[in-house]
Amino acid sequence: MRKVMTMLWLKGKRKKVIKGESYMNTISIQKKFIYLAMIFGILFVMLIPPFQGPDEDSHFKKAYVLAAGNIFPDVHEGKTGYYLPADMIDYISEQLELNGKLDEKVSYSEVIIAEQGNASYGEQKFEHFSTVSSNPLAHAVPALGIVIGKIVGKIAGMNPSYVFLLYFARLASLLVYVILAAAAIRVTPILKRTFCMLGLMPMALFLAGAVSYDMLLNGTALLFAGMCFNLLYKQEQIMSRKYAVVFGLILFLFYVLKIVYLPIFAFLLLILLRNIRSDNKQKIIKSIVFMGAVSVGLLLITSYLPAMFAPEVGASGGGGGLSASQQQLQYVISHPLEYLKTFFNTLSISRNFYISSTVGMFGLLDTRIFSVFTYLYLFFLIAVGISEISLDRVEVKWYDRVVILIATGASFFGIFLAMYINWTPLVYGVGAGVIEGVQGRYFLPLFPAFFIIFGNKWIAERKCSRIVAEKCSGYGMLASILILQVSVAAILLRFWI
Repeated sequence: MRKVMTMLWLKGKRKKVIKGESYMNTISIQKKFIYLAMIFGILFVMLIPPFQGPDEDSHFKKAYVLAAGNIFPDVHEGKTGYYLPADMIDYISEQLELNGKLDEKVSYSEVIIAEQGNASYGEQKFEHFSTVSSNPLAHAVPALGIVIGKIVGKIAGMNPSYVFLLYFARLASLLVYVILAAAAIRVTPILKRTFCMLGLMPMALFLAGAVSYDMLLNGTALLFAGMCFNLLYKQEQIMSRKYAVVFGLILFLFYVLKIVYLPIFAFLLLILLRNIRSDNKQKIIKSIVFMGAVSVGLLLITSYLPAMFAPEVGASGGGGGLSASQQQLQYVISHPLEYLKTFFNTLSISRNFYISSTVGMFGLLDTRIFSVFTYLYLFFLIAVGISEISLDRVEVKWYDRVVILIATGASFFGIFLAMYINWTPLVYGVGAGVIEGVQGRYFLPLFPAFFIIFGNKWIAERKCSRIVAEKCSGYGMLASILILQVSVAAILLRFWI
């Protein structure tokens, strides 16, 4: 009896040690991510010149007017827009002229003078920009950064310049992205190192350090996948009220920012449906309904109710005949095979651009990393993901793989279709034989959940392959550090040296 009790005590002690090691491992990965993301993220914030992020000018303008309390756009001569300081518009236009001029350098003295100078808010000019009609929550984070920047400027006795406010908006965006990605690493029971690498991917971190809503999409996509894995592999079959709120918020953000990512939610529905039993059916249904209520409630508060108070905005525009987008949509419906040919032709022609702009392409997408580093890093990222999901020894059902493949494939296809309908006809006209406007950064939210399709037990059950997988997974953080160093060097060479 004494021997049995001793064995049980030792077994319990061993479980506690293993649990403690797992907890410490989680904390270690999460802390490393936070340290590296803040170090290199701040370098990106500083080294990327003002308004040299993708569409950063439009995103900053929207955040600026929200920080000033202007939620509803104005209507002028049938167009929606906002009244902005003329000096701001002129300064941003000057900075955008740097696009594509790879031999032109940025003057540190000019940037610091613009940052430290006092802004002129006198003359106002009406302007329409691409984010005029975007949901207010999309730019709430950089708007908060601008508000804080204004407060700091007043304390310092300044009339803060637009560049001064820009850096506060960038830092706020970076902090929120790091919080979202770190939460994803903490909550997921699998693929922690892979999540860390995805969070530290140069393109993701560059977008996080710019004024954009891409950081919300990328950060919440990581968090969504982590929470799904937690429900799937921690046997938490009932989605808690807290999870339902977060899922509802993510569903809302995907809907109002990039509706093409909505198919990813099929994975969550699969997880909930496969866990339905007679004793928890009502609880799961209630959780799903509550998640939907949160999303719909946010949509009503931020979109439909404001439109009721500013009906003239919704009534603006107009004009006879079909728009270019409507004509393009009709073309796709009537010529589906021609569109498929265009889709595959575009993939073939532009695949190198898509890969490069997924891993890291900076500035106004005119600053590349040398291809050798891009492709080596992408290869290693995939190897780490396959190695880690194998070492995690999770059981991946065949229908899990099918749903993830269909969901991510639908989003991938939807990205191209959306740009073909809404952007391509403005550049090449209706029925063009190529899709214009697709960038690799649009694929980043598809990565976190996708790696589950590589789950297998074959690698972990064989000694040689297991050792290789352990080594590969262990060096993932080093690969991230190296590619981020290469990225910083590329930005320095392009803009400053």
